[in-house]
Amino acid sequence: MKTREQKLLEQNHELEKIADQLEQQRLQKQYNSASSWNWMSRLDGVDIVELASEMVDTVGELSGD
Repeated sequence: MKTREQKLLEQNHELEKIADQLEQQRLQKQYNSASSWNWMSRLDGVDIVELASEMVDTVGELSGD
């Protein structure tokens, strides 16, 4: 049977693992939003229209139109 101290240490360890996972997710979201924004910010209006047009063409090809 575990002592109260052992249980607290295990719970603390679990909480630390969860906190690390949450921090990793936060950093990943921050990085993803920054990198996607940087990629989008380098495009001008014509690039965006061309990209959208290519996406529509690709969807059309995939759906068999």
